[in-house]
Amino acid sequence: MKLKEIKLAGFKTFVDPTTIKVDAQLAGIVGPNGCGKSNVTESIKWVLGSSSAKELRGGTMEDVIFYGSDTRQPVSRASAELFFDNSEGMAPQAWASYAEISVKRVIEKEKGSSYYINNTQVRRKDVADLFLGTGLGAKGYAIIGQNTVSQIIEAKPEELKNFLEEAAGVSQYKERRKETEYRLRDTKENLSRVEDLLREINQQITKLESQAETASKYNKHQENLKFQEAQVWALKKRDANESWDQIKTLITNQQTELDQFTTALRDIEVNVENARQEHADTSNEINSAQAKFYEVNALVSDAENALNNIKNNLERLKVTLVESEEKLKSHTTSIDEIEKAIEENQNLIQIENEKLSQHQQNAVADKASLVKVEAEYRAAVEKLEVQQSENQKIYELINLESTRIDYINKGIEDLEVRKKQLHDESLAIKEKGGSHDSTSPDHIGDIDNQITLADNELSEKKELLR
Repeated sequence: MKLKEIKLAGFKTFVDPTTIKVDAQLAGIVGPNGCGKSNVTESIKWVLGSSSAKELRGGTMEDVIFYGSDTRQPVSRASAELFFDNSEGMAPQAWASYAEISVKRVIEKEKGSSYYINNTQVRRKDVADLFLGTGLGAKGYAIIGQNTVSQIIEAKPEELKNFLEEAAGVSQYKERRKETEYRLRDTKENLSRVEDLLREINQQITKLESQAETASKYNKHQENLKFQEAQVWALKKRDANESWDQIKTLITNQQTELDQFTTALRDIEVNVENARQEHADTSNEINSAQAKFYEVNALVSDAENALNNIKNNLERLKVTLVESEEKLKSHTTSIDEIEKAIEENQNLIQIENEKLSQHQQNAVADKASLVKVEAEYRAAVEKLEVQQSENQKIYELINLESTRIDYINKGIEDLEVRKKQLHDESLAIKEKGGSHDSTSPDHIGDIDNQITLADNELSEKKELLR
């Protein structure tokens, strides 16, 4: 391969795009000191893969980028491209079919370098392989600069050996040998890792086989468990339906008994109403007796005023009135009315004293009437007391029956609430059907217990009602 053209842009002093053609067998670049002759040689080394900033007379690799001048602004990118004639096909096999090969290197600030062969981005190693064994390269003998000859003459045997191997074309084979050794070493390491992985995988396979067998057994047991749970749920559902039918029968019986109790209660209310009516009739009779008593008392008072011992009769009458007041206190007569009657009687006594002479003839008859009235009065009082005692017993019986009926009604209401709850839970069980909820058997057990308690309470209510 023969170098035929160099293109530079932004490389050191070549800030503008510059093309240098090398057409003849022998070419030379001449010019005064500082015009950039050395920069051309350094650009070739740089494109061929030089990584030493010292060889390029810089502190860092980014120093090859034009850093500006008094009249020009700095740039952020530098590139150099070499064009080689490959008409003889001396390039490596990958590029032998190209008549011209271009090698380009681009560097940008803070981004590093990029290599291109025929505008295809490649690695630095690909560029080195392209020129391996040709004498070109960053450390090849084809580029001889200042002091290069003296360095070759004064080189140590190892360094001189490298130059000779490069000239003989052996370096490319040594490089490939190194690469092969590196690959073999990496392959051995990979094989060692593969063996370790195989051992680990075999151990895991043994564990996984055991786990798979355990999982298979677990799945079989799980299927059996689901089938048995379905059977249990079916039995529970059947028992719940039977219990529900029994509860409905018990509720119907309780409703019938409730109707009977209601009928009995109505009969009792009729009896109470009759007793109240009898009590009212008795009170009317007592009032009539009292009215007669007051009339007779007036006559007695007149008769007593007509007699010589009227004062004794008045005292006895007061005592009788006080006793009557105590006996009839809970009914219609009050103390004020009795006192008013006494005052009226006293007034009548004063009036009747003037008529004493007229009533002396009727005194004997009046005394007989008085005895008769007193007997009637006592009989009415005794009848009233008997009636009050009977009324008291009736009221106590009514209160007892009312309390009992309230208790029975409360028990029936509780049973109805419980019946509704059992009905709702039974409906929920029917809706779930074959569900495998782990808490459902407990709910069924609770329903059975509540049904048993309801039966016991119903039996107790029956015994109380008897």
